[in-house]
Amino acid sequence: MLDILTHPAVSGLLVMTIVGALAYKLHFVDISGLISAFVVGFTIWYTGGVVSFVIILFFFLSAGLATKMKYKEKAKQNLAQEGKGKRSFSNVLGSGIIPMIFSVGMYLTSLSPGLSAAGWPFLMFGGYIGAVATTSADTLASEIGVFSKSKPRLITNLRRKVPRGTIGAVSLLGEGVALFAGLFIGVLALIIALLAPGLVPVISNTQQLVVLVPMSVLTAFIGCNLDSLFGAALQNRFVCEMMLLLKVSEGAVQLVGTKLWAARWKILSGRISPSTWRAALASFRSHSISSTLSTR
Repeated sequence: MLDILTHPAVSGLLVMTIVGALAYKLHFVDISGLISAFVVGFTIWYTGGVVSFVIILFFFLSAGLATKMKYKEKAKQNLAQEGKGKRSFSNVLGSGIIPMIFSVGMYLTSLSPGLSAAGWPFLMFGGYIGAVATTSADTLASEIGVFSKSKPRLITNLRRKVPRGTIGAVSLLGEGVALFAGLFIGVLALIIALLAPGLVPVISNTQQLVVLVPMSVLTAFIGCNLDSLFGAALQNRFVCEMMLLLKVSEGAVQLVGTKLWAARWKILSGRISPSTWRAALASFRSHSISSTLSTR
């Protein structure tokens, strides 16, 4: 009986049932998010083992708690996670798909003596830690950084102060949270590797142990800020929450109204073509009508 319960498939199902029920009861996920989390969590448990699961569990729980932190206050400022803080399948897969791929890679490379001898399982484990650290840093910095007492600054122009929630905005509080997330994950992996090395068979020498913490901290900090940088450079260029309604009357373009558009990547997803948007802006500017376009 004990052999059956300790089998990775059986134990994974039991653990994910408990974690999934807890997450759903705490309103961390909706039904689609629960199913996705079950798939991601079980796959990581089965392919990456206990240590990989514990690391992704830290992200899952900390992200859920950070999202619920002062939720009403964030909602009043239009900074809260949609769906009353419940994450759907798109949120779960967006955060968990890359760690899951690295976990599967760790499992597959460990099956090959040649790849195992070449250190590929540890490289996959390093990629896994980096992916979870980056996702944790980005999520926690976004959810907690909005409470910074000082105004955030745009990462592409640190002299420019911007409203909270602006895409590409960074703050000292957010940066500190990102570093802490990376440090915590690195230390967690190191402690498990030292106290229960059998749970981390991909680590075979001291040099690999030494790089765990700095690797986690660096990937968390760099990855989090790269996400902000890409957001400022790309999303702020193409995404606008204010849909301009233009009316041509007697040869003059008149601004007749605005409509909030609370969605991202509308242009990049093809719902609005960049050429159409540029043409509207060109027409808008040619008639000397000024307007401030704000993005989150």
